Amino acid sequence: MGKEKKLVWKKSKSSLFETFAIELMESTKEKVVPTSGDQDLQYATELWQDRLQRKGLDLDYDFMNRGAFTKDDPRMHWKGSDDRYINSMNVRSCELTRTVQRGGKRIYKKAERKLFYQFSTDVKEGAVVGEDLYTCPNCSAVATIASLQQGCEYCGTCFEMDDLFPKVTNYFFVPDTSGTEEENKRDMLNRMLPCGAVIFLITLLTGLASGDNTFLVLFAAVLGGVFGGAIMGWLLMLVSVLGSVGSQAKDTLGMGFNVFGSSGKFKKKMQQYSPEFSYEYFTAKVISLAKMLIFAKNVEELPVYVGDGKGELFPDIIDATYHGGVALKEFTLDGDYAKLIVEAYMEDLHDVDGRIKRRIDKFRIHLRKNVTIPIDYQFSIKKIQCKNCNASFDATKIKSCPSCGTLYEIGDDDWVVTQIERK
Repeated sequence: MGKEKKLVWKKSKSSLFETFAIELMESTKEKVVPTSGDQDLQYATELWQDRLQRKGLDLDYDFMNRGAFTKDDPRMHWKGSDDRYINSMNVRSCELTRTVQRGGKRIYKKAERKLFYQFSTDVKEGAVVGEDLYTCPNCSAVATIASLQQGCEYCGTCFEMDDLFPKVTNYFFVPDTSGTEEENKRDMLNRMLPCGAVIFLITLLTGLASGDNTFLVLFAAVLGGVFGGAIMGWLLMLVSVLGSVGSQAKDTLGMGFNVFGSSGKFKKKMQQYSPEFSYEYFTAKVISLAKMLIFAKNVEELPVYVGDGKGELFPDIIDATYHGGVALKEFTLDGDYAKLIVEAYMEDLHDVDGRIKRRIDKFRIHLRKNVTIPIDYQFSIKKIQCKNCNASFDATKIKSCPSCGTLYEIGDDDWVVTQIERK
């Protein structure tokens, strides 16, 4: 047990995954944004922090590396690229502890085993990206990457490419029902030892009370404690695993039937129009969009939302994590636009009547995108270029070009939400 505690994550240039994990944890404690995340992720974090501040709550994340994937490079589950950027999905196992306080008083705390997924983007070796837009990490002005390396014309800060890439573009957690080898050994011992001790004492006391030979009684007690403890410990472990699986099945059985087959079906449809389409990347995008809409104070101001809703759509939600399922319910093609209806499952914390409640929420989300325009994995709402006059601006603050007034339609470049509802 002590050995496992030493498997800690550390900030370092050699591990973007671990650096972001620590920065995410720090962002919940110190109200800063994770700088190893891209501008859109930082923006979503700000929306989340604003929600907590408005409700007078403090929500802390604490991670413990569980040791499932402890090599220098995290396990790669997906990798995609275009002619300039490499995009990866990495995963590690961890124990996530979430603590919620109101006015300094703890009102919720729970530790859970999770698989921690991160999407990241890096520049291909030798790729020319100088004319691509980027948001200055210091002052948020939009400029080309080449100009930022020479010095931001607005604030004067200079950057190396290593300061700008790689970046984490999205993350989510999925429940992990299996234990690591170290955890399974520990759990088994934690059950065997008490069971063995109880059997040993009962056998010893019963034998001594009956006047049997002390040596034989002691031998029988030791033998019973060892073998009886092992058998009882194994049975209790089995009951615990079955209970955990049953509890998980209660949350995921309906989701499993709903999600089953969505990946292959959706990928086949979309790749007819966008050969570069990735279901993994799309899933992460849906979760990112859902979080923005969940936490926004004024949803009508979000550039990624073109629906009729106003204000806070889900004011009771204080934390939202992916629960492992996005189901395709409907796919239609309207001219150049793909219109989708998906159902996304989220594990959310709700602030209801002063109490924190955990729920599995199902969100029905309507999306659209121009499928004639290839997916740009580096697209960001923080660095938009007007199609009319080519001026650059931050679309998280304004929806129309400040130079010519042209309304920017993000749906031509990326997915936008036209409707969202909680089922």
